[in-house]
Amino acid sequence: MTDARSLTADAPLRPSRIADVRELYDAPASAQFFSIIVGDGGPHVHSGVYRSPTDPTRVAAEHSSEVLRALGEQAGAVLRPGVRVLDLGAGVGGAARKLATETGVSVTCLNLSATQNEVNEAATAAAGLSHLVTVEEGSYEDLPAGWTATFDVVWCQDAICHSNAKAKVLAEAARVLVPGGYLLLSDMMAGVTADAAALAPFCVRLHVDELLPLDTYIKALQASGVATLRTRDLTAHLLPNYRRMLARLTTERGRLDRCSDAYVATVRGLLRDNIEVMGKGEAQTWAALVGRKEGGHADDAAAAAAGPRKRWVSATLSGLTVTEVKAEQGGPGGGGMGLCRTLLAAVGIDDYQAIEVYHAPTGAVTTTYACGVDDAGAVVVPRNLWGRSVRVGDAVHVTAYADCALPMVPRVAACAAGNVLTGAGSE
Repeated sequence: MTDARSLTADAPLRPSRIADVRELYDAPASAQFFSIIVGDGGPHVHSGVYRSPTDPTRVAAEHSSEVLRALGEQAGAVLRPGVRVLDLGAGVGGAARKLATETGVSVTCLNLSATQNEVNEAATAAAGLSHLVTVEEGSYEDLPAGWTATFDVVWCQDAICHSNAKAKVLAEAARVLVPGGYLLLSDMMAGVTADAAALAPFCVRLHVDELLPLDTYIKALQASGVATLRTRDLTAHLLPNYRRMLARLTTERGRLDRCSDAYVATVRGLLRDNIEVMGKGEAQTWAALVGRKEGGHADDAAAAAAGPRKRWVSATLSGLTVTEVKAEQGGPGGGGMGLCRTLLAAVGIDDYQAIEVYHAPTGAVTTTYACGVDDAGAVVVPRNLWGRSVRVGDAVHVTAYADCALPMVPRVAACAAGNVLTGAGSE
C-alpha cells in the first residue's frame, strides 16, 4: 500500500485504468447492478448514511450528500445562486441536481461514463435544470487548462478511489479552485494499519488498484495548497450498505436481466468477503473531508496562526460502567459497542451521532457512533479496543460534540449486526 511520502503530484504513475472505470459503470451488467442494487433506482450510486435502520437505500444515499454539504457549510463554504461548483465523478447527477435545486448553484458535472452522462442529461432536462447543470465527459486526472481558478467549490463523492494517481486528482482539483475556494469530498479509503490482503476484496469489487488512508489525502492536499478544515468518519455506515446490497441481490434478482448468474455469484462472494473482513478488524474506511484553498481572504495568516478550530461539547453522559469484555471484536448480536438509547435521548444524543467514549481507568478515548442496543444503560467494550486492562465495572464517560473540526482517523473497523449500527475509532 502506498504511504503518504510517495503520494505526490509528480510521482510516477502506473498505467491508467480509465478503460476499467468505464467498464465498471458502462458495461450492461455493471450499469444495471449500480442502478438497481447500489442506487435502488434513484439518482445516486454512492454509499448511504443511515439516520435510521429502516431508511430506504435511496434515502440513505441522499443523506450522504446532505452530510457532505453540511460539513462544508460548517467550515465556511457558501452555496447560493452564482456559485460555481464542479462535481468530479458526478455519476448520474443526483448530487448536482440536489445542490442546484436546493441552493441555486450552477454545477458542471465531469464524468467518464458515457452511459451515466446520458442518464444525467436526460434527468436534468426532465427536472428543468439544464440552465444550472451541465455535463462534461472526461477524466478528473486531466482537467481542461481553461478551468484554472474557475470554480468556487469542487465536490466529489466516492470517486477518487478509482484513480491510480490520487495526488494528481487532488492537485487538479486545487488548480481549478479559485483562491479561497472549497473542496468537499468523500471517498473509500484504507484503514491506517490495513494490509493488502484485508483490502483485496474491496479493490477487486471496485476495480481499484489500492485504497489510501485519510491522512495521505490530507498531506497531498496540503502539498497542493489546500488546508483540511473538517473530516468526518463515516465508516460505521459501510456494513449496513454492504448488507443491503447483498440482500438486494436476492430480492431484486428478477430485475437483473442483464446480470448473468456468474456475475451475481461473483459480486455476492465479494460482498460477503467485504463484510467478513470488516467484521474482523480494520480494513476499508469511508470518510468525508472539507478543504479550503489558500488565498482569497486577508485573514488567511491569522486563521493559520490560530490553529485548529475548537470542538464544542454538546452533551455528556457519566456514570456508565463496562458490563462485559469480549475477547474479540463483537458485542450484542455481533455488534461492536452499544449504548442505551433511553439514556442517549435523555441528554440529546441522537442515534448515529459521532461520540467519544472515555475509559476512566486508562484515560483511553475511542470514537464511535451512538446507537442504543439495550435497556440497561450499559456499554459493551470489545477487549481489543483498549487492551486487556479493561475490566467489568470500569467507569466510562460519553461525550458528543456540536462540531467535529479535528481529523478523526478510524483505527478499528465499524461493525453492524442486523439493524444495529455500531462503530469504533480513535483520533
